[in-house]
Amino acid sequence: MPALSYKDHLVSKVVDGSKPHTIRVWRRRPFREGDVLMHYTAMRTKACRKVRPDTICTAATPIEVNPFQQYVIISDGSRFYPEGRLSRQHLRALAMRDGFDCLADFLKFFAEEHGGIACGQLIEWQP
Repeated sequence: MPALSYKDHLVSKVVDGSKPHTIRVWRRRPFREGDVLMHYTAMRTKACRKVRPDTICTAATPIEVNPFQQYVIISDGSRFYPEGRLSRQHLRALAMRDGFDCLADFLKFFAEEHGGIACGQLIEWQP
């Protein structure tokens, strides 16, 4: 059962179900469709707490986010986005569903957190 931890500013959107996915860089054991996902905040601290009941992973799609050239490329498998380089409209939808107020905030987050291109998975679940 893979665990996901969220930054404080995203917790309320995970809790109310308006954030139906997250983007994570590749890990040793990639996420898989059917995984039971556990949702936490402040993992590995004394303040760690579960923020919502477990959910089932409905898709784990390869994704590449380039915040500097402002593009996202996604493989086939997402229920929200088409395969390939996302249009500006789909980029904005991705940013909003991922819990950000606007595309600029989404791109800024990835630039600061990853310092460049982030390659990983778009992990989706039923809200």
